[in-house]
Amino acid sequence: MAASQISSRIDGGIATIDFNRPGVGNTITRDMMRDLTRLLGTFGSDPSVKGIALRPAGASFCEGRDRAGESLKDMTAHAVRTEVLSVILDLYGAVQAAAVPVVACVKGKALGFGAALAGCCDVTLAADTARFSFPEIEHKTPPTLAMTAVMRSVQRKSLGYLIYSAEEVDASMAQGMGLVSRIFPEQAFDREVDRFLATLATRPRLTLETVKRFQNKAATLEPDMMSEYAGTLMALVRTAI
Repeated sequence: MAASQISSRIDGGIATIDFNRPGVGNTITRDMMRDLTRLLGTFGSDPSVKGIALRPAGASFCEGRDRAGESLKDMTAHAVRTEVLSVILDLYGAVQAAAVPVVACVKGKALGFGAALAGCCDVTLAADTARFSFPEIEHKTPPTLAMTAVMRSVQRKSLGYLIYSAEEVDASMAQGMGLVSRIFPEQAFDREVDRFLATLATRPRLTLETVKRFQNKAATLEPDMMSEYAGTLMALVRTAI
């Protein structure tokens, strides 16, 4: 399937979505965001899919948003919120709402929006040569949208440093801050990603759905309610499988 420079496929229980703009660092347009949001919803509701992988083509994961031709001139604040910013927030929300794990496969640079997208996924796999940064403050922009995407994963002090410094950090530092789940050597990256995804595809979908639902909801619960929720989910799943 191809739509607005995004391609997708399902193979062996894993849905893969590629950004096909390697010549411009896989920068992503608003139309691409809309397509990606739609695909996440479609694949998440497909009972044959056990996981969704973001595996952009080329040397970089995503070097941010493509703002070419995008002007906020003469737009009201309401229009900016509903026509521009909501597209970004809807995409972050679609990652969280997808019933199955969304896996970011990061090689090269993940900058700004790219770093936020990689960081908000359920699992973020990175090559040891990957680089991450949030450079928005250098353009006098407070990256509050990006912060909402990664705030559940990145420690408060680490996120503050990333945002205020705009420093580009390597995969090892990103992992220590909570942006990255696992690092693989670049030369073995694709093979290791394939191995992880193949393992994910062997898991019962109900188990995967339950783990993601618990991760999304439990962190906001009081300890006693978290335990109650955990027990209830476990009982339901054990009687269903």
